[in-house]
Amino acid sequence: MLVHVKNWRKSAAAVLFSVLFLFGMFSMNNIAAHAQTQIAAQENAVYTVKPGDTLYGIAIRYGVTVRQLVKANAIANPDLIRVGLRLIIPARVGHPQSFGRYYTVVPGDTLSEIALGYGVTVPQMVKTNAIADPELIYVGQILAIPLAESFTQREILSAGGGYVTGLKKDGTVVAAGWNEAGQGEVWDWTKMVSVSAGAFHTVGLKADGTVVAAGSNHNGEGEVGKWTDIVAIAAGIGHTVGLKADGTVIATGNNANGECAVQDWTDIVAISAGYGYTLGLKADGKVVATGKNDWNQLAVSGWTDIVSISASDAHAVGLKADGTVVVTGDNGYDQSAVSGWTNIIAVAAGSHHTVGLKSDGTVVATGYNQEGQCAVSDWQDVIAISAGGNTFGLRKDGTVAVAGENVWDQYAVLGWTNIGHPETNTQETRAGK
Repeated sequence: MLVHVKNWRKSAAAVLFSVLFLFGMFSMNNIAAHAQTQIAAQENAVYTVKPGDTLYGIAIRYGVTVRQLVKANAIANPDLIRVGLRLIIPARVGHPQSFGRYYTVVPGDTLSEIALGYGVTVPQMVKTNAIADPELIYVGQILAIPLAESFTQREILSAGGGYVTGLKKDGTVVAAGWNEAGQGEVWDWTKMVSVSAGAFHTVGLKADGTVVAAGSNHNGEGEVGKWTDIVAIAAGIGHTVGLKADGTVIATGNNANGECAVQDWTDIVAISAGYGYTLGLKADGKVVATGKNDWNQLAVSGWTDIVSISASDAHAVGLKADGTVVVTGDNGYDQSAVSGWTNIIAVAAGSHHTVGLKSDGTVVATGYNQEGQCAVSDWQDVIAISAGGNTFGLRKDGTVAVAGENVWDQYAVLGWTNIGHPETNTQETRAGK
């Protein structure tokens, strides 16, 4: 949900960022052609508008965009929908949701636990698999995981320049590490669904689609108070990027390199902000970029079948649907040495290193390791990763692992608990029980 910059130790104006995505600990199989055909053949769903509904909320619930709902239902004014209106929820044939993986239900599973593990929502699972009753899944059932959808999900752990922020399950935010510009002053934030740590500022996404900011506003990076209908955020060095529910992108702050030139982007499903540049993942699995290109970090136009992106200070990382990884940009410390990686479900680009989360909950890393930021080989039960100067991993139990230096007490995260997406009160029947 995703952000990096130059090593703060080497330059006061260059600090690092990371992108985090929540994924799971369940065994996954590669895509089968017959299963892709089955998904493409699914019929459109129909939803009846209830009191209090908004088109934005319905779009988020079903993992589609407002624009898609407007087009499918010939809606003249997206702000006016009446109670009782039957909305067609378009099946996104050809969307990278078919790039996903597949999971076989085992005894004790619930749909919410499976969805949480892969960083998607229950409604997305329901729609993708045409599930009639979310409370009833059966042992042996093969579920398609709309993996690309997970990359539009909100960051809950985000490493910035010498500090890190975490979203707790009660919707509050915690921070540890460097706080010179007040970027860690997030203790009074509530009802949050995502956080993104930058160099000197932090941005948070609220449940109602609005955005708040803390820390530096020297370049206008904190001017987000009027943003609405935002579904994902990314804090860069001196600039902030927001993904709107209709698939367009908004940005504010420093634009010296054209990093905020995103006004013409459409059909975007994920964003990542790096040092002077911005990446956008399109619904067709391709990537767009704008801004600084001194290390060829914008050379992403040839990437295809991408389901996740991560921008660092000078190298960009993409996760492909088949679980392999591509990298472009600076390779001075072998941060691009990912050719042998397989079964990857999340990526994070650090300042000079690259991290990958494997489907079995272990973590791999390559690149600069002077402070031990790549010492992650013994990590287990990890469901999310974030990389800056340090590397952070979120475990299934809501605790956090850390590797690298501890100059500004970044290791205070070892005392964090209950980090994760805000909890919902649901009751489900476990498979086989």
